[in-house]
Amino acid sequence: MSITRCVVSVAIIFVIAMIWNGLFHMVLIAEQNAMIADLRRPNLSEKMILSLLITIGMAILFVVNYGKWLKSGTLIESFVHGLFFAILAGVLVNANQYLVYPIPGMLAGLWFFGGLIEFSFCSVVVWLVQRYGKKCITKPSSSRVSCAGPRFTRPIMVGVR
Repeated sequence: MSITRCVVSVAIIFVIAMIWNGLFHMVLIAEQNAMIADLRRPNLSEKMILSLLITIGMAILFVVNYGKWLKSGTLIESFVHGLFFAILAGVLVNANQYLVYPIPGMLAGLWFFGGLIEFSFCSVVVWLVQRYGKKCITKPSSSRVSCAGPRFTRPIMVGVR
């Protein structure tokens, strides 16, 4: 993954996260989020810079993990990465908050569901950036064209098939 495509992917994921989280938390599940209004910081707006940095950090982690995760560069593999990342984030964040704070299980479930949607969509977006940000190379053994990107290969061991 080139630096340019990595930066573009992080920027797009950041924008998607900001839009999706605003829409999801402030519109779609606003009523359910109101149940925990007493648990929120009264001065949350003072933490806006930290919130933006956390979102950028999550976008960077998602894209770097994407680059390390993919082997063949297929859309299915990318989608599975998004699901894995969403489940990991859901367990680390949503399940932990449900355990530590007195929040309704339904709310933690909605957050988890929102993360599944968000990271599944992000995986498709990053796949598109990576796929169409590369030059297509014609394979010498066939007339097909591949734009799936570099393949990760194992070292060849002498005498081992």
